[in-house]
Amino acid sequence: MLNNLHLYNKGVRVKPRSKHEIRGFARLVRQHFQDDIHKPFDVLNCLEIDLPKATAYDFSFEPKEKGYMKDVEASVSPDDMVMYIRQDVFDALYNNDSRARFTIAHEFWPFVHA
Repeated sequence: MLNNLHLYNKGVRVKPRSKHEIRGFARLVRQHFQDDIHKPFDVLNCLEIDLPKATAYDFSFEPKEKGYMKDVEASVSPDDMVMYIRQDVFDALYNNDSRARFTIAHEFWPFVHA
């Protein structure tokens, strides 16, 4: 369930990383989830197919209405293996919107860094 921690943008604290570390990690994720690392990362495929498979189908995502999510575009509950995505952001992702792609890719971290 989406709790107050996520609704108020407090999020999950993670150790700060350098650009070099982030790029290296992104390269590893690309290598794991797609054949050609030089193509744009298929965020939608990762969300709908790759992450569920990689987590033995424990991972799921739930689009939520904007009225419920308010200003939060996406939020994760790593303990529950759920990503909540505001409906308008999810719709934009289907239209390959770059901001939506970035937003969802940013939320992958708690599920793939372990």
